[in-house]
Amino acid sequence: MECAGCIVLNNGNVLVIKTKRGIELPKGIVEPGEAPEDAAVRETAEETGATVELTGEPPVLLEKRSGRVMGFYPATYVSGELEPQADEGIEAVRWMPLSDAREAIRRNQRQILDVVFRRRIASRLLRLARRLEI
Repeated sequence: MECAGCIVLNNGNVLVIKTKRGIELPKGIVEPGEAPEDAAVRETAEETGATVELTGEPPVLLEKRSGRVMGFYPATYVSGELEPQADEGIEAVRWMPLSDAREAIRRNQRQILDVVFRRRIASRLLRLARRLEI
């Protein structure tokens, strides 16, 4: 995996960055010898100022036309003041409702949010089924 990032959720909102290319999820290059999970957390902190913790869910993989594979790891917000990494071309960092983010985010990353949304629904249905002892 050459590129890794995080899908940071917090109270129904997702953490996004704004660049000249549009609204995106925080991500970056996996350094030689670095685990993709570590790169995802590091890049998210560098680009947004947020400290995050991976949820342990499997990453959502995206293969670009170039053949590069990007992995996005579900994470939760822990702390930190949001601050864009201006020297990397990040203009803004903000929380956006998941449904709004899906419409605003760059087209190639929409499917990532779709997977996360489907996982959340499935998880809620399983919890409900267990509670109802179905």
